[in-house]
Amino acid sequence: MKKPIKIIISLLIVLGLLAFIYWLWQRQPKGISEPSQKPSPQNQIVETKQEDITISASPENGKILDSPDATLTIKTTPGIYVAIFSNSFAHVAKTDAAGLLQQDAKLENGLNLIQVSAFTNDLEKRVDKKIVLYVKSTKNPTSAKTVTAGLVKNIFQKVITLSTDSGEKKVSQEKTTKVNYPSPAPGTKSKDNQSIRVGDFLAVLGDNNSNDEISAQSIDIFRENKPQISKDIQIVKLLSSVKNNLFSARVEQDNQIIDLSISKDSQISKDSQSTKQDEIKKDKKSFVIFHTDKDQKIVDLIYLLP
Repeated sequence: MKKPIKIIISLLIVLGLLAFIYWLWQRQPKGISEPSQKPSPQNQIVETKQEDITISASPENGKILDSPDATLTIKTTPGIYVAIFSNSFAHVAKTDAAGLLQQDAKLENGLNLIQVSAFTNDLEKRVDKKIVLYVKSTKNPTSAKTVTAGLVKNIFQKVITLSTDSGEKKVSQEKTTKVNYPSPAPGTKSKDNQSIRVGDFLAVLGDNNSNDEISAQSIDIFRENKPQISKDIQIVKLLSSVKNNLFSARVEQDNQIIDLSISKDSQISKDSQSTKQDEIKKDKKSFVIFHTDKDQKIVDLIYLLP
């Protein structure tokens, strides 16, 4: 019996000694750790943001014109590339020292949708502005002062809320408002079409009651073929020269490779001057404005960068 007792006592002594040593170690003075050094302002990596681009245009958005011959004036940042295009024309150039760019354009009678795209100097950032203009004609005379266009968001009694590129716009439908309804679909009656629906595209001529409300003189309803700009603009790196009116390019934005087709109406520009398709060469960077027809991307304008 004595031997097990001695073993237990010995274990208790050892455990007590270990606990005492641990207690002494815990009471040793700690080394003073240096506070973590925060980077000084000089050492911080600060991401520099490009100055925001603003765009103003003349004629202003919503203007009604007497003639299709117009001079578009864009005011933005000096010395940057600006593209102006619609379904009937396309143009790319640099703004002057005052930030101005002027372009003569032949507009269409009736509704015109125009896009202005301005690019920062490094071509990394792009700002778009949409402009809606209306050209009077002998067929469509009007005494209205302004035009607005967009999709119907909601309807409350005689007030229609449109979702436009410049924000929401309220349209007040008066007793004298002339509404031009779309042609009825085959197999339906005309009276089934005599209403404005959510999702319809409206072109409204009228007078401003306030900044966000227009009193309508006339409303054109587009239900099936809604007006839109059918062209796109991209910065691309050319991957080939033109062969059989075709060439390929890589889109800078997403690295997608696209095939583009040159037509007899395609414009090719370099240093703001018209040039030949021989200038379309591999590895050149370019602006390209194009539309799609039967799954084929057709060039409206290619502007070769230096």
